[in-house]
Amino acid sequence: MENAPQSHLPRRRVRARRIIVLIVLLAVCVWVLLPGSFARIVTRMRGERPFLQAKFAAVVFDIQRGELVPNSHGIATLRDDRTEFTADGRVYVTKLSGGRIAILFVAKKRTFDVVGGWVLLFTGYLYYPALPGDREEIIVTQPFGGSEVGPAAVAVKGCVAKDWYYVVPVRRLQ
Repeated sequence: MENAPQSHLPRRRVRARRIIVLIVLLAVCVWVLLPGSFARIVTRMRGERPFLQAKFAAVVFDIQRGELVPNSHGIATLRDDRTEFTADGRVYVTKLSGGRIAILFVAKKRTFDVVGGWVLLFTGYLYYPALPGDREEIIVTQPFGGSEVGPAAVAVKGCVAKDWYYVVPVRRLQ
């Protein structure tokens, strides 16, 4: 009789460990499935700024209301409390037909010094209302490296929300 309770003891421990493992797995699954949480972790691991739709939308609203005004090159410098939204503390504004605007938020950038000038590679988020589905390249104002900016084509790599796209540079226009 004394052996009976001891034989059940290892089974209880195994059962308790299985329950703990299941709870942990369930918690991880819930965390991964929460909107944007996994994507934010991945973008941080790649060294990019995450997509912050509500905060980016506030910047778009400020530009549309005229509270944040881009310079003649289309560069708008963000306020001190918003500089962490982009890799360089700026957004790049392009005026579109019909009074619409496109705004580029640079998530990550790397500048390379090559023979003949600078090359800038970046990834970013583009606010572009009503993007036609068949269009793969968009012409927007963007940084080239140093203080130089201008029109260039970006490729849409994915849609992150309505009117918001993940983009990379394609070619510089001459």
